[in-house]
Amino acid sequence: MTTQISDCRAVRFAFAVIAITLAIAAEQVAWAQNSKATPAKSAEAGLGDFYRGDEVQSVHLRVADDDLQRMQAALPERIYVRASFRWRDISVENVAIRFKGNSSSAPSQQHKRSFLIKSDEYADDQRFLGLRRVSLDNGVQFGSVFSEPIIIEILRDQGIKTHRCNYAKLFLNDKYHGVYVNVERIDESFIERHLPDSNGLLFKVDEGGPGANLQFLGDDPSAYKQAFEPKTKSAKKGQRRLIEFIKMINQPPEKDFAAKLDSKLEVDDFLRVTAVMLFSGAFDQLTGWQPHNYYLYCDGKQDRWRYLPWDLDVGFCEIAFGQIHVLADWNAAWPVAGQAAESVAGTHRG
Repeated sequence: MTTQISDCRAVRFAFAVIAITLAIAAEQVAWAQNSKATPAKSAEAGLGDFYRGDEVQSVHLRVADDDLQRMQAALPERIYVRASFRWRDISVENVAIRFKGNSSSAPSQQHKRSFLIKSDEYADDQRFLGLRRVSLDNGVQFGSVFSEPIIIEILRDQGIKTHRCNYAKLFLNDKYHGVYVNVERIDESFIERHLPDSNGLLFKVDEGGPGANLQFLGDDPSAYKQAFEPKTKSAKKGQRRLIEFIKMINQPPEKDFAAKLDSKLEVDDFLRVTAVMLFSGAFDQLTGWQPHNYYLYCDGKQDRWRYLPWDLDVGFCEIAFGQIHVLADWNAAWPVAGQAAESVAGTHRG
């Protein structure tokens, strides 16, 4: 039995290595194909240039020293302060920045901290290339400096509508601050660019909580308040629709459930995403312990939901938190949203 387990672990590890190798090779081919093209001039630059996979961006932030000290002193609370932002020759004044993520909240940590830049905090209509937010992840956990770009590349190759990312050098007050993962934020700007209903409902499951595994907890919206944070105006008014969706998953009709589910959820995309999450060992998701780090989006016109993974910085690591042997021990028997995944997968087995 021990030999069989070791053999299974070796096979899973080999598959992970192959996936990483193929993803890197694909990036190299794309770079070779695009390297002959001249990078867009700043005046012609668009959002596609900001997230080009074959070009490391340079982002400049200028923040008053007193405000940097206030940000540091406020930790673990992450407060916004005023700053200016520049990419190429495009400058945006009076933006808001704060530290971002749990790995950047500990006051005593020594590694570089992640940043969130918000262009519309002090001016409602202000945007950077149409973006409301720019997210710079420090890439210090496990294999996170390469995990998110690889997983995103795989998801996009599968036709999944997901966020983009690349790498960026950060200069803070003209001082080089390190290389970051430049991640497209899932928010109103993302919905407007990538999804069918710009006024759709968007809920974020950040820290998790009751119902985060898509378990039905009853009809009272307050039962889901901790887990599901409404991120759009329509979501703040549409919590009943979220509860109806979760209830339908957990209490399926006796007849035609597959057709009913497919009419309410992008099932094929959900299954593809789940397979990639399991294969890559991205346990910090709906597919892991204490499910969190994902969004649910509803196309209000079609009343159809979509699962959007987020914060994919823990994939393809060998040992997480010094004790979780991710690549060796990860398999499809791990928790995959409990009843939800069983219901969804069951419709495609029948």
